[in-house]
Amino acid sequence: MVRPQLAFRGISIALSLCGCTLDTNGLSADSRLTVLVDSGGADLGTPSGSGGSSPGGAGGSAGSQGGNSGSGGQATGGMGGMAGTGGDPMGGAGGTLSMPDSGADPDAGGTGGTTGTGGTGGNTGTGGSGGVTVDASTPEMKPVSAVGCADGTREGYLSLTRYPGIAACAGGWTEPGLLTPASHSASCDYKAGNSGPLPNGTGCSTADLCAVGWHVCESFDEVKHLADDCDDALSPSNARPVFFATRQPASNSSCNNSSTSTIIGCGNIGAQSFSNCDPLNARMGSVACADNAPWQCGDPGQAGSMESRLVTKPGPLRGGVLCCRI
Repeated sequence: MVRPQLAFRGISIALSLCGCTLDTNGLSADSRLTVLVDSGGADLGTPSGSGGSSPGGAGGSAGSQGGNSGSGGQATGGMGGMAGTGGDPMGGAGGTLSMPDSGADPDAGGTGGTTGTGGTGGNTGTGGSGGVTVDASTPEMKPVSAVGCADGTREGYLSLTRYPGIAACAGGWTEPGLLTPASHSASCDYKAGNSGPLPNGTGCSTADLCAVGWHVCESFDEVKHLADDCDDALSPSNARPVFFATRQPASNSSCNNSSTSTIIGCGNIGAQSFSNCDPLNARMGSVACADNAPWQCGDPGQAGSMESRLVTKPGPLRGGVLCCRI
């Protein structure tokens, strides 16, 4: 940098050579120096000790906003978990501007602050398990009865403690048969039974006499696992004529798996059962049915009668069916 004294001497020499004069009367020393700079066009520099005028670098921007909170899951039944709180950090502060030394070039501005790290959003809550919907109008969804009879009353095997899996249920039905496919399905929404809404069994099958979760006992072997004999099925009737049927197929000489004729069950009417049908003690054919209305088993004089496929009982008296639950 050119010192002011040298620059002034150079200008004075230049004025002497050209024969020019410079009027500086009435100017201060600093003003005279400024005039000399403007007159000669030369860079005379800044006064000694003045710092640079450039400002320092700007500080860093504030840190990014933290992540959004996670949304709780939503499901029918349970409540969603609480979402986590997002972070909210701020960015680092900018560096301090350096002050320039006297007469020196300005220093560079301070380094900007480091941007703050964004907060982490909360985890999404887990929804609760959906509740199970139970449709009470659907038979399969109704609670299983401890009584076993659709109308809620037993007429035989009265003790629920001693006989939790078998019940004698009185009532009627008009859908024919014990071994037909239709007889295995409820057709009047379990409204049959001697104390039910349809005691005569109008529009009902034998399946409608047993409660949901129970069924007409399929065989003598099934009954044998649940009761020793028929005594407690019959004794509550006080010797009134009753017969409680099963789906056990039987011919004229034994219980088997193919015949559709004789009806086998527990009763004090009809004929004595076959020896291999124990503990079932009675059987009903067309003649016995005709003698014990409301039982109906087809024409007694018809050859090759199929009582177990034709039987109806349009009335609540004289028994019904045995219902089993295993």
